[in-house]
Amino acid sequence: MDIPPVSATIPRYSGDPLKMKEFLDALTVFFAFRRLQFSLDKAKVGYLISALSGPAFAWATPLVSADDPVLANYSTFLTVFKQMFERPGVEAAAEEALYDIQQGNQDVLQYITCFKQLAAETSWVERTFITLFRRGLREEIKDELVHYSSLFFERINGSFYEHRV
Repeated sequence: MDIPPVSATIPRYSGDPLKMKEFLDALTVFFAFRRLQFSLDKAKVGYLISALSGPAFAWATPLVSADDPVLANYSTFLTVFKQMFERPGVEAAAEEALYDIQQGNQDVLQYITCFKQLAAETSWVERTFITLFRRGLREEIKDELVHYSSLFFERINGSFYEHRV
């Protein structure tokens, strides 16, 4: 199996907690478009490790040297990886920000983008997202939405959350 080298499309990851999500999101997209090349968990883990540098690579090297069983399961490896490099309190911070988010002077698309980025960091249910999303909209947008049926608004929300990261 030919596995492509890590390229500019996959950012190298050195262990910075602030860059972990971007790194893992890039890998998810990369693997999604190369399902045949990465059908085995061990291939995904190996590719992820090949994209590491600095402290993150130093962390993974002993696992490889010992042929640690965690290398055989991508999901398990990601759990261990996240425990090591994830910022503590990311979900709590995102939840707090979602409670406070307001559209303000942003256009709706900017508000949606910001909201989606925060929502992706939580494990809340869709109903909560809908409530918080509506609450944060500018009043004139809420006033306009009153003219639409709730079924129409639910469809908009449904398509919005289907594309959640």
